[in-house]
Amino acid sequence: MLLEDHDGLKPAGNCYCVTAPPVTAMLFREKRPRNIQLDITPIVDMVFNLLIFFALSINFSAAASIDLVLPKTSIPAPAPRAPVIQISRSLEIVVDRSAVAYDALPGVVAEVRRSSGDSGIIIMADETVHHGFVVSVMDICRQAGFEKISISARMHQAAMRQ
Repeated sequence: MLLEDHDGLKPAGNCYCVTAPPVTAMLFREKRPRNIQLDITPIVDMVFNLLIFFALSINFSAAASIDLVLPKTSIPAPAPRAPVIQISRSLEIVVDRSAVAYDALPGVVAEVRRSSGDSGIIIMADETVHHGFVVSVMDICRQAGFEKISISARMHQAAMRQ
């Protein structure tokens, strides 16, 4: 019995050969390098925010933290090492870089006296502040236990030339 062409079987002499259907090429996607981009904008924003935060929180010098025009003197003052009270022309009071209301000043000055251990304090008042107001701040300092109360002034130009 002769086998006819059935399901890809074809007679070839004494044996049957299996033939495959026509080969169709499989279409693979071409592998090309991916263009991966890292968006660094949020990282840069965060770094700049940190930079601004640290720049604003650094204590660059012991200069006044409020705008003061100190009265003039001919004798240079030593660098402040003791606690400092600053009084602006608008009577704003700053104790060691912290704004304080006049009513709260006795408690704050007493706490500064306990924490500093120093018996001296420096008062930096604008030259337009009334003498009576400065004296009242000095009295508060004395009542808190400060024995050495210094008034800070800027050096007069004539004394600087000598």
